[in-house]
Amino acid sequence: MMSGVALRGSLYRVADIPADPANCQAECRADQRCIAWTYTQPNLAGGAGRCSFKAVIPAQSADICCTSGVEREPAPELRVPPPIPAGVTGALAGVELEGGTYRFLEGADAAPQACQAACRSESQCLAWDYARPGVFSVDQRCFLKNSASTQVVSPCCIAGFERQVAGAATASSPGATASAVPVLPGPGAPMPNTDLRGSSYRNFDLPADKTTLCQDACKADNQCLAWTYVHPGLQGSAARCWLKNIIPPASTNSCCISGIERTGAK
Repeated sequence: MMSGVALRGSLYRVADIPADPANCQAECRADQRCIAWTYTQPNLAGGAGRCSFKAVIPAQSADICCTSGVEREPAPELRVPPPIPAGVTGALAGVELEGGTYRFLEGADAAPQACQAACRSESQCLAWDYARPGVFSVDQRCFLKNSASTQVVSPCCIAGFERQVAGAATASSPGATASAVPVLPGPGAPMPNTDLRGSSYRNFDLPADKTTLCQDACKADNQCLAWTYVHPGLQGSAARCWLKNIIPPASTNSCCISGIERTGAK
């Protein structure tokens, strides 16, 4: 078990379980499809825990919410991202887009080329996400997105970006690395209702419900590039501050206020 670690995305089933990560591990071991799992602790005392089952092994991120484990070694083809077919442009292999789905396709209609074509034909589609067979279902799937998503590193998927939304970047050429998440403002500007998930190297309770305490802690630490302040009552009774030495993608979440203090550029 890996305490304080979350495996984001790539889940094919979620179950509420008695509040103990060992119960999540036992359910994964009993399910031959399950390669890895993440247990999320209850928000309230006496509540149920939540177990997310995964058919691949996504990237790890530090998060006090969770405990994770890997129970089986995946098949060789599930250890590396699916290749990007010729003719598919503006796509990233090994990237899953979490959130923002308004519909999905299966079977032949879900192949990467067809997935990109479907997104381009629908004016509301900003981005798409291809998932290889065996991850979310027996067949391949295509997820179409009409709002901002969080990028998750996983061998499950290919992500493509087709249109620009206000305040967001979009990929326009092969090999581009832009995303469909909001563009982050410059240093020093707090971002309400924004979570910078992952890449934390230190976290701590704050003595008062003041965003500036988290921001000041980041400013005082030269390795800190960005920070996320979590409102009281969500990760304990006190407000909590997360300091980051990498600037993760931004996602909309009322839990938090975030900010960037340094770009890391030399």
